[in-house]
Amino acid sequence: AQAKHLLEHESFDLVILDLLLPGGDGADLLPLPKQKNGLPTPVIVFSVKDVAEHQIQGAKAILVKSRTTNEVLLDSIRAAINLPR
Repeated sequence: AQAKHLLEHESFDLVILDLLLPGGDGADLLPLPKQKNGLPTPVIVFSVKDVAEHQIQGAKAILVKSRTTNEVLLDSIRAAINLPR
């Protein structure tokens, strides 16, 4: 509920989303993040749950925590917000 409220009322440059949330399915939050200019906020799904890309629409990357190194996570963040390596 808190994440939903923040995503509906705040603007973020990037959202890193876990699909397993205490109050529901994190995938339900994917359409919510918007930037101040109204464009969708880049979202990286970073979860213990393994999902196929076709199950999650609009994510810049889908990463499984147990199989993702810090370097891969950092590269995904840079790519999502268009930062040079």
